[in-house]
Amino acid sequence: MLWRLDEAAPFTIGLVVGMITHQLFICLLIGWGLSHIYKKVNNRFPRGFVLHWIYGKGFWLFPASRTMKLAYVRRFLPNRVRPKASASFTLKKK
Repeated sequence: MLWRLDEAAPFTIGLVVGMITHQLFICLLIGWGLSHIYKKVNNRFPRGFVLHWIYGKGFWLFPASRTMKLAYVRRFLPNRVRPKASASFTLKKK
């Protein structure tokens, strides 16, 4: 393969948008430029860096994910379930 799927996506999106807007050459150049920048950043940093960077900037697509915690939370507290006070345990004043 010439490109990986994540590197070809900006170019392909530029192709589709360019066909819809009748600005094919400009959109192909923009798509190629974004793909080139992504390839350079992806090769410079370790695997998974781009996804972690996107998540850290707040652009994560799945905010309800249980496996990735919020990036700005520095201290995690344990989850506690407090029992509800029932009427039989409350003291009534006369």
